[in-house]
Amino acid sequence: MSKPTLLTAQTAEQLLGELHPLAEQLGSAEGLASLTAGMALVPPVESLASLRQFLQNYKTTLLLPLELPAIYQAFVHIDRYELRELILWEHGFADQIMSPELAAASRRVGRNQLRRLRHLRAQRLVQRYIQAVERGEAYGWHTVVYALVLHLFSLPIRQGLVRYAHQTLRGFVESASHPLGLTQPERHAVLRDASSDVNQSIEAFLSKRAEPSLQIVQKR
Repeated sequence: MSKPTLLTAQTAEQLLGELHPLAEQLGSAEGLASLTAGMALVPPVESLASLRQFLQNYKTTLLLPLELPAIYQAFVHIDRYELRELILWEHGFADQIMSPELAAASRRVGRNQLRRLRHLRAQRLVQRYIQAVERGEAYGWHTVVYALVLHLFSLPIRQGLVRYAHQTLRGFVESASHPLGLTQPERHAVLRDASSDVNQSIEAFLSKRAEPSLQIVQKR
């Protein structure tokens, strides 16, 4: 029997589908330029061509080298109930984030997600992590909270990484579609192109870090 959880499927969908911290900036050239300063994610998204460039730069600068490894590593610690190690790793991860604006946005999204988990009194790990965030000992990065939700729902890390990557890219395209006036075929085409190598990249990443402990463990 799978381990019990008080989370509903709808709550999990909302948590896993939360907008990426960058998504709200798309369509605002000033906001995007400010948020992505120093991360090679310029030029501002103001055309279909610049949206394609943004998505490519996002994948090579943030998604593949930073965010997916962060979710993976957080999941390792959470799956082993290593709260102390998780918090220590979080502090090191802070040094890898190249933009104070992105760091602030990540923490804001992560803490908003954590508030939806406060009612899980029986989930001791969740409560201890929330308390650590409130005391200022933990950051509450959105990638860490995402890994926490994967653990709570007993979702495989591979499935979680694939879902995060594709939903994030889709969120960017949808956020930019209205201000850019993109047609549905254009949205589908740009998303298809941006996502074409994601699964392969994730498989290559996981093949180098495969661990038996990351398989779904059915609690009996």
